[in-house]
Amino acid sequence: MNALRKIANEGRTVVATIHQPSSTIFDMFDDLLLLKKGGQTVFQGDLGPCSSNLISYFESMGCKPMSRGENPASWMLNVLNDGLMEKGEDGEDQPLDFAKAWNDSSNYEEIASQVAKATEAQDETKKITFSGKYAVKWWLRDRFMSKRLVLIYWRSPMYNLTRLFLGSLLAVLLGSIFIPQRSASVFNEAQMSSLLSTIYISFITMGQLSITSIMPIMGSIRDMYYRHKASGMLGPRSLGIALEMAEWRFIILTSTLFCLIFIGCIGFDPSLSAGWKMFLGFIIWGFFTFNSAIYSYAGQLFVCLVQGANAALTIASIFLGMNAS
Repeated sequence: MNALRKIANEGRTVVATIHQPSSTIFDMFDDLLLLKKGGQTVFQGDLGPCSSNLISYFESMGCKPMSRGENPASWMLNVLNDGLMEKGEDGEDQPLDFAKAWNDSSNYEEIASQVAKATEAQDETKKITFSGKYAVKWWLRDRFMSKRLVLIYWRSPMYNLTRLFLGSLLAVLLGSIFIPQRSASVFNEAQMSSLLSTIYISFITMGQLSITSIMPIMGSIRDMYYRHKASGMLGPRSLGIALEMAEWRFIILTSTLFCLIFIGCIGFDPSLSAGWKMFLGFIIWGFFTFNSAIYSYAGQLFVCLVQGANAALTIASIFLGMNAS
């Protein structure tokens, strides 16, 4: 509240909703718009020194006087809750309508007159204008957002370490099947079919791991983006670039660990030269990395397309089924 008070002292208009403030904080406000249940105005205007205008208004209506040392914010709420009785048209006592009493008061007429004058005589020199939609250039927004998301990924070990551990474990489990066949220079038809099926299963399994593990963290990132977008801090382009910058390094690290373990277990034809082995290993790594990237970015897309997590999981299940078939 001290920071908001400094902003207001510089000539800016600060509108804040506050509940149950202390008397010190309440005294920082210049004007008050007090609403009763239903959104009807019961007081509006300058509070005055130590809320003297607010206190005088309610006491003039016959409300219980405020005790010495009592918090004006708490007192005004107690006054509204306790209520007052007035004579109705039929002479019977009935609860006082504070909203109607405010509309019939001289305070309301004074506020309405001030609003009418301010509307008619607008001072263009006080109008706040901006040269663009955002406060900084696009490259600064991209850099700041990328740095923030990289930090979020670094602070999410349950996501990244789990992905690295499960990828390595899967490579050991699938690759160890072919350790006894490493010495074979030529695979028969059954062995080759088993090897291709294992590679296919590893692609699908790692893709499923990528797409399901990214959804929870992407949900929190999406919610953060909506808040920042509403305040005019960044746009969708900055978020897209930041997601790519934060995700690719972990995709490459996971696929590299998997391929090193998996290819190390399977081995290559001993008759091949070192250059051919490196080339084939690079081809396998490239396909595997590209496959993991597709699944990871598809998971991000599904979370951003729909509102609920269950709907995103449903779309992801359809996507996985189509790729598996």
